[in-house]
Amino acid sequence: MRLNSLDAERDRFLRASRLVIDELNSIGVDITRLMDKPLAEKLWKQFARGDKSVFLRGMIVEADLKKLQGAIRSTYEGNAEFRKYADRYLDLFENLLAQAAASDPENLLSSAFVTADVGKVYVLLSRAIGRMN
Repeated sequence: MRLNSLDAERDRFLRASRLVIDELNSIGVDITRLMDKPLAEKLWKQFARGDKSVFLRGMIVEADLKKLQGAIRSTYEGNAEFRKYADRYLDLFENLLAQAAASDPENLLSSAFVTADVGKVYVLLSRAIGRMN
């Protein structure tokens, strides 16, 4: 009975988490737009064809992460709109991880989220603004 209850809880969480992932991807569009407008314009066609995570992936693929972290830090400090989106992204992702931990005692879901594009951007943003060391 307990196993069925855990499976049901995990299934409910996975259905709900799709909406959160969609929101994280949407916030990623705005973050990328505010960080690198030419990159955002380049990625828009892929997004319009249905690649919802292209903006997150575009932010981290082949980037000089130290340089990118510095750019994120300065944009975060100097741009209130960017700061709002970055804080929202970080809060949503942290909430997603907390819910994953509650519905998955083995932490497989948390590991999957952290290693996905949404998690890589979370780590990048949090390190850049000093929320994670």
